[in-house]
Amino acid sequence: NGGSSYTCASGNYKSGTACPGTGTSDTQKCASCANGGSSYTCTAGNYKSGSACTGTGTSDTQKCTACVNGGSSYTCTAGNYKSGTACSGTGTSDTQKCTICGNVLNGKYGCSGGWYMTGSTCDGTKTSDTQTCTKCAAHPNCASANTGIQCIGTLYACNTCNGAYYLNSSSICAKCGSHSNCKTTTTG
Repeated sequence: NGGSSYTCASGNYKSGTACPGTGTSDTQKCASCANGGSSYTCTAGNYKSGSACTGTGTSDTQKCTACVNGGSSYTCTAGNYKSGTACSGTGTSDTQKCTICGNVLNGKYGCSGGWYMTGSTCDGTKTSDTQTCTKCAAHPNCASANTGIQCIGTLYACNTCNGAYYLNSSSICAKCGSHSNCKTTTTG
């Protein structure tokens, strides 16, 4: 192991002591570094948190650290989406990031007044924010819409209706029918 210079091959570290010339045995020992030896890789779900063994050090510096958010499976908790990349074992930092999804009302997926839900709840497995909202449309028969409240389906609730329509119990304008005792009706 190097004679008077005492070095080990790449992927190893010096686990003995240099031969001073006065001993009766070879004390210049080498030990293999963990996590891939000379190639230094970690298993999937981990990242390299040390440095490669060059053969000149006296300890194994090839350390691996588990990536957060699921290790090798890489998942985020509900209400979040995956905004990073899976740790392959070859990188030098934890890339398994999670980001909180938007459009949350009272602790769950919901939209504010004047908007309705058009996506799906973030379950922690997707790679984008799926909790989307779309602006409500005005009901075609509203004379004026209540744009400050929650939508009814995909439409705003109505305050008043156009002629020949009435405001029903769901705040939607419904077409008027003919009165049973009318000889003629004014449909306007």
